[in-house]
Amino acid sequence: VATRLENGIGSAARWALRNEPNRFAASFSSQGWSLSPLPAITPEGRARNEAGDASPWMWRYELTSIARGDAVTDVGTPVVSGSEETVTLDRSGGIREWYKNTRSGIEQGFEIPERPLTRGSGELIVRGAVETSLSLLSTERDSLTFGRSGEALVRYAELAVFDAKGLRLPSRISFEPRAAGGDLAIYIDDSNA
Repeated sequence: VATRLENGIGSAARWALRNEPNRFAASFSSQGWSLSPLPAITPEGRARNEAGDASPWMWRYELTSIARGDAVTDVGTPVVSGSEETVTLDRSGGIREWYKNTRSGIEQGFEIPERPLTRGSGELIVRGAVETSLSLLSTERDSLTFGRSGEALVRYAELAVFDAKGLRLPSRISFEPRAAGGDLAIYIDDSNA
């Protein structure tokens, strides 16, 4: 269930989702969302770090822009809200970014009400910044896997993009690593949308 962490209004609000099946916590604010592991619980109900690692991992994402060619649109500072198992970040231009707590993990979605940057040419690019203590382990057309010591801990996967009519659009993920994270881009061919 989405839990409000701070009583701020709009962009000052902070929310959290707890995903027990995958043992991680997600927090949300106007600066994006972050994942971190839930501590293991002893039979006595106390938190313990199973791996004995003093520095638990973290993975953070912030939507930074929507672009097409050289044209870029500002996504603005979102208004953050939550209801049941979903946290929503409503942005300028009617752009909605949402996160749903599911048994398989946190599902991320973007709703863009109309085809943006129509004067630009090429694919639509949804860009975000990733900050993490994890390393990129693998990349594929529709997924990224992050972890440490060869163990996969975070999968950004199962990319699926649909237009307003419900038709699936060609898309792919790209990641450009940099110190302590990188730039994540979702490329969408919306020429027939």
